[in-house]
Amino acid sequence: MADVREILAGLELLRLAGFQAPPAWAGKKPGEVATVWAAELGDMPDGDFERAIQAWLRRDTAFYPSTGQLRALVAPAVTDADLGAAGRSAWQTVQATRHKVREHNGRGYQWRSDEHERRFRAHVGPVAWAALETIGGLAAIERAGFVPDEGKELSGLESRFVADFRTIAKRVSVGAAPLDRPQIGAAPARAIGADADLAPSVAERLRVHAMRGAS
Repeated sequence: MADVREILAGLELLRLAGFQAPPAWAGKKPGEVATVWAAELGDMPDGDFERAIQAWLRRDTAFYPSTGQLRALVAPAVTDADLGAAGRSAWQTVQATRHKVREHNGRGYQWRSDEHERRFRAHVGPVAWAALETIGGLAAIERAGFVPDEGKELSGLESRFVADFRTIAKRVSVGAAPLDRPQIGAAPARAIGADADLAPSVAERLRVHAMRGAS
């Protein structure tokens, strides 16, 4: 397990190698930073923190890593098949919960309230939300439901959603383009309406997958 002493040694290696600390660390002592990192990385298996630091030292970058980037360096590889399965699961979650947060006002669908939109967005997670936006949002799915084409348009939207989910998840996993929140857990049960019994968010399922792979 990564402790404060091991983390202090890693921070010193990064400093001696010439990496630049983030501006937010200005005025903070190494021990303060190490304490925060220990709280965030304390569950890493023995040796993983040192391996992550060594891997970062070989990278072509001028800056210190974030704790999330260090985790990613030693996390089990997530395959395209894993991301595709997660994308399909995310689509099912969207389909299963969208009717709980949207209502028809006679002219079209709208959010039941701003709070319903916020909780739905938090529940599906930032990757699924971003993928949903690329296909036109829930409005595109709702319109497809009225197209008399035996579900072809809806099936096409699902394919695009899963493909975009895979692309976005890959980008986020390497820290290239963080979304609203790098990691987001499941929304609390019953968070969306009194009758909602929501499954864990996609990001949480990916996190659990990575933890299982590391065990």
